[in-house]
Amino acid sequence: WLENDAKEFAEHQFVIEDILKTVENSVGIKRTAIETGDTAAVQFRGLFHLVTKLRANFMGEPEKIRKLAMALHPTAALGVFPRDSKMSFLKALDSDREAQDGIERGSFGAPFAVEIEEGSLTETGGRFEAVVAIRQVRWKFEGGDRLMLEVGSGCGVVNESLATKEWSELEVKRRSVQDAFQLSRESRNPVGWAVQCLETLVASGVRSFVVCAGARNAPLVVALEAFRRRGLEVEAFFEERSAAFYALGKARAQGRPVAVVTTSGTAVTELVSAIAEADFSGVPIVAVTADRPRRLRHTGAPQAIDQDQIFARFVDRSFDLEEGSIAPVLKDWNRQRPLHLNLCFEEPLLSDALSERAVDLMLSPLAETKSSIEIESAVVEVSRLIEKFSVLRDSGGAVAIVSTLDSSERSVVAEFLQGHSLPCLLEATSGLRGDSRLKHLELRGGDRDLGRWCKSGEVSAVIRLGGVPTTRVWRDLDEPATRAETFSVSSLRFSSLGRGHHFQTAMTALKQVAPRHARGFTPSEKRWLDEDRSSFEKLEKALEVSNSEPALVRALSDRISGLGAIGARCVVYVGNSLPIRWWDLVSVRTSGTAIFASRGVNGIDGQISTALGLAAGSTIDELWIVVGDLTAMYDLAGLWATKYTGQTKIRVAIINNSGGMIFRRVLARAPSGAASFENRHDLEFKGWAEMWGFQHAICRTASEVKSTNLQDRVILELRPSENATSAFWEAVE
Repeated sequence: WLENDAKEFAEHQFVIEDILKTVENSVGIKRTAIETGDTAAVQFRGLFHLVTKLRANFMGEPEKIRKLAMALHPTAALGVFPRDSKMSFLKALDSDREAQDGIERGSFGAPFAVEIEEGSLTETGGRFEAVVAIRQVRWKFEGGDRLMLEVGSGCGVVNESLATKEWSELEVKRRSVQDAFQLSRESRNPVGWAVQCLETLVASGVRSFVVCAGARNAPLVVALEAFRRRGLEVEAFFEERSAAFYALGKARAQGRPVAVVTTSGTAVTELVSAIAEADFSGVPIVAVTADRPRRLRHTGAPQAIDQDQIFARFVDRSFDLEEGSIAPVLKDWNRQRPLHLNLCFEEPLLSDALSERAVDLMLSPLAETKSSIEIESAVVEVSRLIEKFSVLRDSGGAVAIVSTLDSSERSVVAEFLQGHSLPCLLEATSGLRGDSRLKHLELRGGDRDLGRWCKSGEVSAVIRLGGVPTTRVWRDLDEPATRAETFSVSSLRFSSLGRGHHFQTAMTALKQVAPRHARGFTPSEKRWLDEDRSSFEKLEKALEVSNSEPALVRALSDRISGLGAIGARCVVYVGNSLPIRWWDLVSVRTSGTAIFASRGVNGIDGQISTALGLAAGSTIDELWIVVGDLTAMYDLAGLWATKYTGQTKIRVAIINNSGGMIFRRVLARAPSGAASFENRHDLEFKGWAEMWGFQHAICRTASEVKSTNLQDRVILELRPSENATSAFWEAVE
């Protein structure tokens, strides 16, 4: 950072220019005869300095060396630049300050010289060293056995200087002296340092902070009150896991990073699940974790776990900073990955006791540094991948699986599928179900037929477009016996398979990939589409049993889709496990409602909190959260976030089938059956609804789902018949 900071580099050049000019004027050596080396950052214990070596030939003229040592002081590093026009101003300023306020600046740094080897310097021997003491201490006897040690420091101030950064530089310089004497730090600025660290996040685009207050992060909490007065969003949570998932949802909705701020210890570990999901989903959230001093690590001290690199596998970068360190510059942060700032605070935590006005004055004007890491649309590479896919397709047939797409990507993908006449499984989060351009291409009977075609070897190639697919078919393509070649084009960096071809790019790259020739369906593809139509008719017939689980989900989607028809801005967030699979299988195909899900890690943690984060970060009229019963239990604290969703109607639909019924299908072949995995129960959510002031209603049939009168905030339990659900599966398989 130091070597690439324009302001710091310019200051350094002032010093070099001052030295070159002084050498020329005082001893008559032309600057063209002085060799100027490269500039680089060099570490001196805990400090970094920019260093440039200057070389000149004084051979035979030793008297010039002593003369130069006297003339150089004070260089621009200790004085002013240019010195001839500013030194008088500096002296006058000090004189006025002492006269008015009784404050004496004190001593300046000074040069001292050592001549080694007695006698004068000659061509054959002797050595002369002149250095400048830029670190200084002053001792003051206070009586008894007590001495006061004063440590001074200075810094260069130019037009581009920021007060907070210069103050931090002063502290770092003084600390180097204190550390050398192993002295405690009596004068500290924890809130000021917290402001500096938070400002580096604001400069990187963070405008929203989710805070779980504690003692250790007190400087951050106080600093964030100033950011709140400045107009940034600061929202308080009492529980870290829900807070982190809420930040995830909000960052996804706003398309910019959101920071979650915690105290130290186990509070930090609560963020791991959300950080992992953010990494796999390509969502930028920032973990700002307060910590105890580094010296307490591995000592067993309370709330002093080793927080450094705790999220290392799931973040772009981690910064472990001691109080007073210079805040990092985040110009090259990859916004598709989370970030971690671990900030170590000494006690007392509010020692600077700054007033609100003092903290406000520390804030810099709002500015934003755009990330320099962007995914380029590499059209040539995508064209090569699609060419290979098309060749394989010609040998038998191919299918596209389309998952999560941003609204800006949907039209491009639809045109690609249409132009290539490519049969496709459109998941609900793609936003393309119900698109009239794709009606003749869409597989609507579910994914069971597709899975069978892939296992039998009929499918030559499968291409995934967009996010990580929900369908089990994509995961099963990883099996070694699978013959179908896999391809993946996504803005995410993962293919989510251990085989095949993956290219990470903006989906707009597909816009310029034309088909190899006028495309029609292969014979296999025509047969697949016919078989799918038959499966779809069978599916629709099975949904007539109105108290089965899929029938209740269909009725719910039918009710929600009607909102789009009357102009309501509605978002549906569907939880993992069975709900997302039911929604993909049976929901109505309309394009008026936005469907979201967290499919990065496929975990059921924090689903309600994530959905409410989406609502808080959007401008919508209504949010539907569709989750299973165990998923709801995982996030009972999540409804705390409804205090930040404004007037948005919040409807939570819980498919309460009395346990983890997904295991009945995916683990049916376990030696003892699936019962050991299901966590059966007879609980209902009426008490939970009352706790948060929500209406509670139970629906057991499709007609009840469509007709029940709902308040603005409701917990709607869907209680399906287990026998009817089993009959549904028998009818469609």
